[in-house]
Amino acid sequence: MADRAGKGRKEDVVTREYTINLHKRLHGCTFKKKAPKAIKEIRKFAQKAMGTTDVRVDVKLNKHVWSRGIRSVPRRVRVRIARKRNDEEDAKEEFYSLVTVTEIPPEGFKGLGTKEAKDRISQIEYIFCSQLYSNFQMKSKSLQKLYLEAKKEAEDSWKEKEKNLQLQNERLLLEKQELLEENRCLKLEKEKSLGELDDKTDSLVLKERILQVRIDELEQEVRKKSKEVDEGMELHNRLLHWSKRNQL
Repeated sequence: MADRAGKGRKEDVVTREYTINLHKRLHGCTFKKKAPKAIKEIRKFAQKAMGTTDVRVDVKLNKHVWSRGIRSVPRRVRVRIARKRNDEEDAKEEFYSLVTVTEIPPEGFKGLGTKEAKDRISQIEYIFCSQLYSNFQMKSKSLQKLYLEAKKEAEDSWKEKEKNLQLQNERLLLEKQELLEENRCLKLEKEKSLGELDDKTDSLVLKERILQVRIDELEQEVRKKSKEVDEGMELHNRLLHWSKRNQL
């Protein structure tokens, strides 16, 4: 049974239920090694059935095997073996097998055989692949179309905005040049006005200096005339005095 199940594709993620005859596999084993030997045999069965060397035994299965002690191992055990992808970074193998114990129906092991069971993850994968993927693909195409249309509309809008911004930038540059030219003209007029004012100031200063020189000259002439008048008055006084003396 395990041989036929092991012939499946080893690259698939699958879950199957098996009935393992531990009584037959532990034939000839000593009492004190039965429980550990049973765990080893379960691992060997899972390796052969799923084609993976990494086999992990669930704690509940381990407790079920050891529930009656080391000697009284169950004659048969119903297990569920799930081959899963190994997502660990340092994993040496792509898949590993997880072995768990399943409930035994009231009628016992008769007629159970090997069954392929789908866990929740497998069921989700099956529903997605068989039913939802086609709808998802159609919606994906429509969404892609809407995305392309929205992208084109956004690109056109952006190009229009970019064009408007470029025109505004050119207009601002032109206004800036006009303002710079106006400022330059105002500076030239200011410099010209300052130059004329400086010329007028220099002319006034020169006239002031000339007038000051003229005033100085006039003052000198006034002093000279005053001196001559004083000398004439003194001479006149002397003549009057001399004439008076002669009369006496």
